Amino acid sequence: MRPLPPPAHTFVAKVVLLSLSLFVFSGSLSLGVVWMRQEIFSTKRRNCELEVQIKKARNQLNEVRSEVSTAISPSTLLKQNTDMKLGLVLPKEIQVQRIAESPELVLIQKRNSYRFTQNTTASDNFSESAAASAIAGASSTATSFRVITDKSYR
Repeated sequence: MRPLPPPAHTFVAKVVLLSLSLFVFSGSLSLGVVWMRQEIFSTKRRNCELEVQIKKARNQLNEVRSEVSTAISPSTLLKQNTDMKLGLVLPKEIQVQRIAESPELVLIQKRNSYRFTQNTTASDNFSESAAASAIAGASSTATSFRVITDKSYR
């Protein structure tokens, strides 16, 4: 005897199941595309709002800068001095101290001056030659220091 062919309804059931799964897959893919477009749109809207806020902040900053520049101009300061009867005068040349070096380096040296002492070991903030002489136990009268900035300290 020959084997009987499978019933026709099993083939139809497979086709229906396959087409249904294809429909569900394409539907979920379509929903994913719609959700992604919605996210892109909302991100674009948030970016536009942030750009508006940045423009407002820049305008406010420019206004404050202009107010500060007019407030510290010498003519405005002299006018306020006379209006308020403060009696302030410009400094005389003898009262002015000129700095020949870079003001940044002078301020750095002032800020770091407490870190440098004459009685330090090699692990302190000496230059290499001073550290080598301290390790060797050599006594030197001229100790060389180096300026420590945030970049050179690391």
